[in-house]
Amino acid sequence: MMHEGLKLRKRSSGSDLPSFSSSSNGQIGNSNFYSKTSKSKGNSFPLLVSILVLLASLLSSTVFFSKYRSALKEAKRLTYELDQLMNSEKEISKQVNREHAEGDQADRDLIQVEIDLSRKKLTLIDLKEHSTHLEDSMTNVAEEVGQEWKKVIGEARSNETMKCFKKEEQFRNRAALLRSRIARENRRETIEAFGPGPHKVLFTLILPNLPNERFEFIMEMAPIDLMPHTVHTFLQQVHHKLWDGCTFVFCAEHILQASPMPSDLNPHADLRQPFYENSLDKVYFQEYSQEYPHVTNTVGISGRPGGPDFYINLVDNTDNHGPGGQIDNILKEEADPCFGKIISGLDVIEKMKNLPTTDYEFDKFVHIESARIMGSSLKAEDYLKGNPTF
Repeated sequence: MMHEGLKLRKRSSGSDLPSFSSSSNGQIGNSNFYSKTSKSKGNSFPLLVSILVLLASLLSSTVFFSKYRSALKEAKRLTYELDQLMNSEKEISKQVNREHAEGDQADRDLIQVEIDLSRKKLTLIDLKEHSTHLEDSMTNVAEEVGQEWKKVIGEARSNETMKCFKKEEQFRNRAALLRSRIARENRRETIEAFGPGPHKVLFTLILPNLPNERFEFIMEMAPIDLMPHTVHTFLQQVHHKLWDGCTFVFCAEHILQASPMPSDLNPHADLRQPFYENSLDKVYFQEYSQEYPHVTNTVGISGRPGGPDFYINLVDNTDNHGPGGQIDNILKEEADPCFGKIISGLDVIEKMKNLPTTDYEFDKFVHIESARIMGSSLKAEDYLKGNPTF
């Protein structure tokens, strides 16, 4: 392989020059050659050659050792990298093993979840069956409670209804008694004040298209025994001259209506207040007689409760203004009081029907100059002075 080394020997003769020997493997060195050269001191060339050979050997050894050290370093580096790769392989193997372990655990967890889900499904089925059973039970209980409740409510309603019916019957009886007492007293007062009748009222009018002329019609009251309260109320209004200055304001196909509203002759008059002050703005109850219906040219009280407006029936309004005719009213059995009829001056009524209107309202109202009770005795006048409102 490599030279084992050069051995320096002292010459046996004690000379300071070294003696080189070569090994059997071909290393440089020949003792005989050097012995010969030593003998030939004058010739230095062989020595120079020996030195050069020695230097070449040293240089070759140095390069070899340098390459050897480089190869050793590279081997160490490769060994280190190999160790790193082996460590990385170990880590990867560990990671793979961990992942396999985690996968196995995940599989086990998934199996456990499936088992739990199956159990929960079974539990849910049991709950549904139990819920259905409970719903059936609740339905049965609700039906039983409902039936009992209906019985209780039915009995309570029956009792309450009977109480209401009895109360209503008592109220009706008391109202009927009150109406009969009012009617009786009104009948008596009317006869005492105005005589037994028939009572007549003369109306004097001023038409807006003929302001310089006067037109009259006569209204006869219903028999005092049929409509005592309404006749008494209207005669009181006339007696107190409450209709003086009022107007006919409305003309439809079926009625001609008068109201406490001013005309162009008294535009600022407050005509409704005197009715209130004399407590003659309303009738106390909706008096009606089947013997005195709302036929053509009869006179009725407007409103529920009626008053003070009144109207003249231009057609037969028995169905519309009689009992049950006004469907918007709560007390459908009630009717507008029908208390008089026009017995004279129907031509005047026709003249008013032909006056211009807008939405059934006269463009200019018909002025009532006066309304007077015909044939009133002095005795009645004196009586009324002491009893202005009865």
